[in-house]
Amino acid sequence: MENAGRLKKSSGHTGRRFSFSFDWEWAGFFLLLALVALFLALRFVPAISEPDANGYWAQGSLIARTGQSVFLPSSPAQYVGMHWLLTPDGYYMSRYPPGLAVLIAPVYLAFGYRASLLVNPVLALAALAGLFFLAGEILPRGWRLLAVVFLAINPLFLRHARECDSHMAVVAFLVWGLGVLLRWSREGHLRQAFLAGLLLGCIPTIRYPEAVMGLAVALFLVQHHRCRPIMLRHYVAAAAGAALPILPLLVRNHLVLGAFWRTGYTLSREQTGFSWAFFKSHAMSYLRSLNDEGLGLLLAPAMMGLTLMLCRKSDRRLGILWSALSLPVMVLYMSYYWGGEGNMFMRFLLPVFPGLILCAVWALEELTRPLGGSARMAMTAVLLLMQAGWGGREIFQGDMLRLQKEGLAALTDSLAEVSAEGDVVLAGDPIQQHLDFVRRWRLADAALSQGLLGNAGRFAGGGMLPPAPPGMAGPGAADPGRNEAPDMAGPDRDGPSPMQLEKQQSRMQAYRGLEGRSKYVRDVRAWARGRRIFLIGSEADLNRTGGAGSFGKVQVLKRLSAPRSLPENRIGAPRGGMPRMGPGGVGMARGVPGPQGGAGRDGPPGGGLPNRLPAGLSDALVIARWDIGDLPGERLPK
Repeated sequence: MENAGRLKKSSGHTGRRFSFSFDWEWAGFFLLLALVALFLALRFVPAISEPDANGYWAQGSLIARTGQSVFLPSSPAQYVGMHWLLTPDGYYMSRYPPGLAVLIAPVYLAFGYRASLLVNPVLALAALAGLFFLAGEILPRGWRLLAVVFLAINPLFLRHARECDSHMAVVAFLVWGLGVLLRWSREGHLRQAFLAGLLLGCIPTIRYPEAVMGLAVALFLVQHHRCRPIMLRHYVAAAAGAALPILPLLVRNHLVLGAFWRTGYTLSREQTGFSWAFFKSHAMSYLRSLNDEGLGLLLAPAMMGLTLMLCRKSDRRLGILWSALSLPVMVLYMSYYWGGEGNMFMRFLLPVFPGLILCAVWALEELTRPLGGSARMAMTAVLLLMQAGWGGREIFQGDMLRLQKEGLAALTDSLAEVSAEGDVVLAGDPIQQHLDFVRRWRLADAALSQGLLGNAGRFAGGGMLPPAPPGMAGPGAADPGRNEAPDMAGPDRDGPSPMQLEKQQSRMQAYRGLEGRSKYVRDVRAWARGRRIFLIGSEADLNRTGGAGSFGKVQVLKRLSAPRSLPENRIGAPRGGMPRMGPGGVGMARGVPGPQGGAGRDGPPGGGLPNRLPAGLSDALVIARWDIGDLPGERLPK
């Protein structure tokens, strides 16, 4: 059988008795895993702080509590996260598929919400182990450990090991699936074809767009059509493995959305957000970011290795596999309206990092082979040290993500001390999206309260979302006075609507007009059903004239100190900015402030990730009990 590129040959059983011998490569690998685990453990905080995290972790806790991935609000005032969209039947579903949530749910159910936040760190360690296994099918001894080290010191990889999104899960399933696939190409067992299909088939259940990677896998399988006596059996085994996770997803989509091919993204029409204009606007930004915030010094040797693989007949299959995996993903996200420069968008390409790192290490091993051992070691050490220096400052610098989570974790513990399960809580979006995942309280949506909580009640946590882009203002434009979400849909409403304009209109309709605030308070009181109601916000917001105090008594129970902050213009912070819509499509708005207080393309460093805590978390907060009194036009029974 012709192997896929320069794959290692299988060694038969020698019959020798077992004898222990020290293996420095395996020892180095386990030491590396221990160091990464220690790094993640020291920075672990039991909280979610990003809107995307609510779409995954709140979905996981919902499945754990109810056995379903959709829900009907029990009150018109109930909080609904940014990434939960309204279905035609009136249910709310996360725009994200439930694959990652299915991993979160049993951990949440068995060990609680804090333990479920260890899922991504564990997946990161699994990804490193999978890369070690995958590299062992391609690289000689010693070099595969180098590939794992390069991934382990990548700042973006370590950041998303701590963020609560889906990219790390895709990386883990991808490297293990590819490792088993290459082992199958060498050994040819049916169980290997099935397992490879199963692992790779989990990827579209975690992130729909990464389904394009299936083209590369199919192409790799087709290239082996003459390598087995009855190849059809292997194809059937691989397809059966992939169908095991994919078919339940299709059935679920059919039941919820009426057609198996529809996804949560169809509810916000984001399938319309791809165009050639966007590709032209984003392509160079992505390439710059891939070299700047993505792979650093490894990008050039990765491209050299990929080219060399394609040029050599013996390694062409591997070159085609890596090319077919990387290029479609890159082109897909370059063509998407939500894109630009900085690691805010580079996270979309994180799954292709392991393959490109393998290509870089493969090229380094190939091109230095004619040199002596000491020269090879010196060149490798220089590249490793330079790469570590490139990413080291960002890895160990002040960590705003940790600050956000520490504030939320402390707030959760304080709230648990003064409240009981089932009490009603009103707070700003950054707080509610975390408490929504915890699922201890009933959460009322402060964005519907017509300003009862002041800045704490602003939609999406006070500025965590971009304003409506120039050229796209229309029905979807943000209107702070009406607490509506920004939207990308134009006047004809046939463009992408990430905030689902229909959802916002439906939720706001009940609380418009002069009587809207009173109706909101009445709904919150009815939902509480005799349980206590709590407010979380700054003391100034809670005590301002016309706020919650005008509808009853507000009693402060706990005061939380303001979180510490990081320097505004710290060196080495990632760059970035908000997408804009113009003649050239969505691009980086030059000079326009980035998300969460960051800088734009021409501003000081710090745009891609926040320099400041979002509104609702940046001030000293108080937890207060709200005893609602008589409302206009009614007398409550004494």
